[in-house]
Amino acid sequence: MTYISGKYIIATPCCGAHLATSAYSSINFTASEYWTDGYDHESLAPTDEGLRRCVCGRHFLLQSSKYISAISNPKRRAPAGWETRKDNWWNRFRWGNETREHILKYCDTRPHAEIDAEERSIPPNAIHVQDEEIQALIRANIGDQAFITVIRRRYWRYLNHPAREVYRAFREAHRGEVDSAGNSATFPEYQPSMEQIENMGQLVNLLETAVCPNWLELAELHRELGNMDAAARALANIPVTEEVENLHYVVEKLTSLRVRGPVKFH
Repeated sequence: MTYISGKYIIATPCCGAHLATSAYSSINFTASEYWTDGYDHESLAPTDEGLRRCVCGRHFLLQSSKYISAISNPKRRAPAGWETRKDNWWNRFRWGNETREHILKYCDTRPHAEIDAEERSIPPNAIHVQDEEIQALIRANIGDQAFITVIRRRYWRYLNHPAREVYRAFREAHRGEVDSAGNSATFPEYQPSMEQIENMGQLVNLLETAVCPNWLELAELHRELGNMDAAARALANIPVTEEVENLHYVVEKLTSLRVRGPVKFH
């Protein structure tokens, strides 16, 4: 399961403000839907690409921030009057009271005023950026390559959401149309808008000039743009010795079938 163990305190790259962000001790990547463009619907894992807004109003990536310290999840406060509680078997049996030993181990026994002061000293949380805010960031075109890549990737997936609704309705209407392996045999029409085409084209340029291009993501972008030959070339850059994962197989199959549009594959 996804478990938050506390908070990291970071310094933002824009103005150096100290902010808090979740510290995960374990992450569950289960989602109700997985899509070829990397979107995971109702995922239990963080899917925001680490994009945050600072208190100064500027935006940044968590990977660009500076680590300051870590704070563990606080213990619950000790129950009132625990110091004078009689620690005998009758109290534990009749009232279900915790033992003093248990309280000392699992509760915060400091005065409430001290705990309150510590809580007030924790910086505010870094603000998550919602999908609806991405368009303004795209138009501003401010930031380094990593930042612009993230916002264009987020925008790509966001603009694909209407196509997901069409796909779900299509799959429901053509539930019985599957091949011998149980895979979808037909797919809905997909015609991206000019805004989608422009954004995907810009994202392709960013990924192709990266130090280590994500060839699988590039293949998916070319496929959605209708450039099947370019998609096949991108797939060919993935070493043949690399274990063929489910997504790789799906994108390769869709490319060979010359199918466009995001596809739910699991």
